[in-house]
Amino acid sequence: MLAIKTLFASLLPFVAGACAGATPAAPGLTFLYSLNCTLAAAIPVGDGPHGSRVVIPIVGGTFSGPKLNGMTSRAGVPTSQCKHQDGC
Repeated sequence: MLAIKTLFASLLPFVAGACAGATPAAPGLTFLYSLNCTLAAAIPVGDGPHGSRVVIPIVGGTFSGPKLNGMTSRAGVPTSQCKHQDGC
């Protein structure tokens, strides 16, 4: 029972702050990895409501970081881009 009271007492300031409309602190960011990938030629898909859409397949590459390293597969999910009619 003492552990539950201690837990409740330690959470009370957070709950009170959330109820009072206080702005929460921004989460910290940690570097995960860098990605170097090889892209195939763009494949036009056609015009859509937001512009002309193309698919750019990822055909290979590597990623590395402090705790994560590896290679991408050739069957990677293609990226997609949309070029708006104003050129942006």
